[in-house]
Amino acid sequence: NFMTPINSYTSWQPLEEVIVGRAYTPDYFDFIENAQVRNQLQQILAETEEDLQGLQRRGLELGLDARHDPRHRAGIRSNIAACLRNLNRFPEAHREAMLAALDCDDLPEAWNNLGDALQASGDVKMAIGAYRRSVALGGSADWHSNLLFCLCYDETVSAEALFDEVKAWVVKHAPSSGSKPTRRTPS
Repeated sequence: NFMTPINSYTSWQPLEEVIVGRAYTPDYFDFIENAQVRNQLQQILAETEEDLQGLQRRGLELGLDARHDPRHRAGIRSNIAACLRNLNRFPEAHREAMLAALDCDDLPEAWNNLGDALQASGDVKMAIGAYRRSVALGGSADWHSNLLFCLCYDETVSAEALFDEVKAWVVKHAPSSGSKPTRRTPS
């Protein structure tokens, strides 16, 4: 036998905290016209919420810090918004992205997805505001690029203001001077 078993656990850390999610309320599916499908989905949501509440109660009984984290729900809503936007369902994408941003005001991806939904529906000025919020919260280079792209479509933004934002992007996201790309010469 050439394999030697390795036990990588030397000790277990006791569980101290449990973050419990939340299910959407059953009225989330009110827009579905097919009553049988709507009722089934609403039943699933109701049962899921009961299970999550039971999990939270049990965690508290065991002396754990069992709580809800608004970032969890906001993240789910934000992902749903992105999916709806990709399906060209812009009003629904806007609704979900707005709810995500309201659920957790400091989640940069929620604000980025709100900007995407607003831009896709043609509301450039509001999209710029959402992208600016995402960037201010530490959003990624891609999300900052979304702001730059959107600024190009606002006729009230001057070339100087656009250039200032490009410079801000470079300062925030470009590699440091110590890691400049090397130039390759033909051999």
